Amino acid sequence: GQIRFTTDGSFPKDNAPLYLSPILLDTTKVIRARVYSASTLGSDVLTNTYFINESSTLPVISLSTTPGNLFDWFTGIYVMGPDADTISPYFGANFWQDWEIPGHIEYFDKQKIQRVDQDAGLEIFGNYSRSNPQKSFKVVASGRYGPGSFDYQFFPDKNITSFKQIALRNAGNDWNVLHFRDAFMHKICMGATDLDVQDYQPALVFINGEYWGVYNIREK
Repeated sequence: GQIRFTTDGSFPKDNAPLYLSPILLDTTKVIRARVYSASTLGSDVLTNTYFINESSTLPVISLSTTPGNLFDWFTGIYVMGPDADTISPYFGANFWQDWEIPGHIEYFDKQKIQRVDQDAGLEIFGNYSRSNPQKSFKVVASGRYGPGSFDYQFFPDKNITSFKQIALRNAGNDWNVLHFRDAFMHKICMGATDLDVQDYQPALVFINGEYWGVYNIREK
């Protein structure tokens, strides 16, 4: 077979660049590869993020998807699009639509060990915070893409090891201020009451190899 690959997060179609020699990486990139053959269906897609000159004491999440799924003016879930209002929170914008796109998630813990590596669905998440430049995501485990759950204990303080969905939250109304106010209040309630509250874990997020900021991983 022939190995076809991409370096921008795109799904590697049968007309993607052909792998013939080692790929030189001098910046953080996602490589996605698939084997094509004249006599068989294409293989599963292998996705790996290679971090170059990056350092973090927080967990790291890498999201990968065909760039147009996020940024195409008509179909991208992250952009205004043609039907957006001109004033915030820009009702009618693409990021207000109930759209889910196929993607891939990799999760690396604080020790830089990869704990999650699977295809998943990606949606824009939240209410008026969707109008912020940094938008929240819902990441959905589904048999349509791969495994039907994320089997990892994202939150050390809770004995929960399997999730159907997780939220990557931009801190909502606290965006670009403290960025952890809501999560801090939840933590106080966890320690002082018997209430069942959401936990959180801050993490660095990369999208198609580009640094996208600090997010709060939340139970969804």
